[in-house]
Amino acid sequence: NSVVYALSRGYVVASPATRGRTNKASDGNFIGKAPAVIVDLQAATAYLHANDSTMPGNANRIITNGTSAGGAVSLLQGAAGNSSDFQPYLQALGAATAATNVYAVSAYAPITNLDAADMAYEWSYNGITSSNKVSMSHDDVAYSNLLNEHFPDYVNNLQLHDSVGRVLKLDKNGNGTFKNYVKEFIVAAANKAQAKGTDLSKHTYLVRDNKTGTIKDINWEAYNQFVSRSKAPGAFDSRSNDSGENNLFGTSTTDNNHFTITAALHDTTSNPEAYVQNAKVVTMMNPMNYLGSPAATNAQFYRIRYGTADSNTSVAIPLIVGTRAQNLGYKVDMATPFDVNHSGDYDLDELFNWMDNIVKNGR
Repeated sequence: NSVVYALSRGYVVASPATRGRTNKASDGNFIGKAPAVIVDLQAATAYLHANDSTMPGNANRIITNGTSAGGAVSLLQGAAGNSSDFQPYLQALGAATAATNVYAVSAYAPITNLDAADMAYEWSYNGITSSNKVSMSHDDVAYSNLLNEHFPDYVNNLQLHDSVGRVLKLDKNGNGTFKNYVKEFIVAAANKAQAKGTDLSKHTYLVRDNKTGTIKDINWEAYNQFVSRSKAPGAFDSRSNDSGENNLFGTSTTDNNHFTITAALHDTTSNPEAYVQNAKVVTMMNPMNYLGSPAATNAQFYRIRYGTADSNTSVAIPLIVGTRAQNLGYKVDMATPFDVNHSGDYDLDELFNWMDNIVKNGR
């Protein structure tokens, strides 16, 4: 249990509840649609700042942690601190008038950057038309191709670069320095696992150096086939408007909404008009829109983990967010633990050693 472990390491733990996307008020209206979850977490952060002098710990050293959707809002807390976008919502709650920024972020398997995630997913899994979880129609294949074709432009427009200044790009076929960059994380994870004695024989997508026996590359298509898709094209903004993410972007009176123009244009339901009414809400749920913004106070430290066996989003997505933070000069510890599925808090010793280090060095 991460809370018990945190207490044993001398940390003060705050575990606020938030409204969820399925919550309803007594009148039947939904009360937890976006951006409720991040507003509630910012309200909790403001409370800690407002009461810093009377509570244990240090509100200037708040470290967030979460997995999956929790990992997504952990990143969002780190990126969107003190943004005025959230002030009307905080005021409506009666939240404390205090800072909402945090010091550092830990995020496991974050389902984030939702408005780009459909494209990224098909960049990873395009060509994989069946798995034990998904069977695709001809129409699904065509939609996968469309989303995949859009991803290179998205990546190229980000103008990301790696730690040595190499610009991360993709050509129209989805190949290039960005793809090599993603592969390098998986290779590093495989070599780390092998050094610890892990049997890698089933991972036939790994390419070995014949002289040293170390892993030097991966076969990208074979790797993604090995992991395999767990979601149909439109993995997040489903064309049938029935995903958890569609549910997140509903309103007080509408349960589900599309939140990308592409999915809305290719809607397969009898209600293609179900598109998010306030596009600003989609902006508010994506940390990419706040990292580097002069109107937000970004966290200074980020620890991001996404397992190589996880197909809940594309491995590209957490790496994009982490690389953006790194390019801005923030300290980022990013890795793709080998053969780890969709999970979190599996390396608490390493996590808290990182936390100890950044708190000590930040004094």
